[in-house]
Amino acid sequence: AITSGLAIILAGQGILDFHQALGIVLGANVGTTSTALIAMLVMGTGGKRTAVAHFLFNLLGLLLLLPFLDSFSALMQGLGSTPALQVANAHLFFNILSTVVFLIFMRPFSELVSRLVPHKN
Repeated sequence: AITSGLAIILAGQGILDFHQALGIVLGANVGTTSTALIAMLVMGTGGKRTAVAHFLFNLLGLLLLLPFLDSFSALMQGLGSTPALQVANAHLFFNILSTVVFLIFMRPFSELVSRLVPHKN
């Protein structure tokens, strides 16, 4: 959240352009999961599954966006009057779209996480 906020502010100040700030925001979305991945090393199955699901949700959301990044960027630039608003909109819409996709595929996603982190007796 802090990194995304800083990228938005820096875009608003003209220090970063839209594309630079968007890259930082999307990268931060995946990078923020690293703390949960580290913490899972001392957690039980539920905690490990949550950390892995968080990481996969953000990573797969980004991978699904990449083929459409140019179109997505153009749309976001058209929806905001300032670079800061464009980046903030991109962050919001990326998270909403990722959530909708994963809600549709919740059962297979849950099964994938359960296979990756099996329950230990």
